[in-house]
Amino acid sequence: MRRFISRTDLAVALGGGVIGDLTGFAAGCYLRGIRFVQMPTTLLAAVDASVGGKTAVNLAHGKNLAGLFHQPIGVYCDVDTMQTLTPHEMADGAAEAIKTGILGDPELFAIYESGNPLRQLEEVISRAVAYKAKIVMEDPEEHGVRKLLNLGHTPAHAIERLSDFAISHGHAVAMGMAIVTRASVRRGLLDSDAGTRILNTIKRNNLPIVCPYSAADMATIAALDKKAAASDITVILPEKIGQCRMEKMPIAALEALFADGLEGQA
Repeated sequence: MRRFISRTDLAVALGGGVIGDLTGFAAGCYLRGIRFVQMPTTLLAAVDASVGGKTAVNLAHGKNLAGLFHQPIGVYCDVDTMQTLTPHEMADGAAEAIKTGILGDPELFAIYESGNPLRQLEEVISRAVAYKAKIVMEDPEEHGVRKLLNLGHTPAHAIERLSDFAISHGHAVAMGMAIVTRASVRRGLLDSDAGTRILNTIKRNNLPIVCPYSAADMATIAALDKKAAASDITVILPEKIGQCRMEKMPIAALEALFADGLEGQA
């Protein structure tokens, strides 16, 4: 019996986002890259992490700092596995699906705003994957438009790190989206009615919109974010439901942005 993996073999990532990242990272490094398949078993992995080829592991200084782009040769999702998830885990996935709706799919947003997403999982997953796949095909290694997918993630990664990862990714993304939504309203980029709809939709799906950390603490951690380039960072700000903008700003300006996003949270 063969006791080693060759370049003709295949790695299978059966599990959630952490399993997918770890398997993809190992497959991308081993023998300069072997093939792998994603088989996500959580909603969060199905709508986001399994698609796009980002694979990474966390380091002491921050989230996903060691990684590479390694595309799976296939993604297979069985929605029946979602029936085994806890409400907390389903909410984690909802955060990334809501993010996709805000970015470019108002109909997906509407499912979470007023529909029944638990009964529309196939549509939720297919719409989220279709949007992300389109963006990834345009920009596979995140030099341009793919940065849009980071909506809410700059504060979210800081929140995860500050909590020592006790706050799960989806819940941190929800807080991060609430922060950039309030900041966009405060800065006149987003209509207040649309901002209220976003915040209410996040809350409707059992996700938090209040962040327990200060703007200064989040900005300190965010300065180490892998998305930072020299003294600048690109943040994603909503302009309306279905449209967001990329805004490059000095890292030093993040604290003021986060402070605007924390203003008025209750």
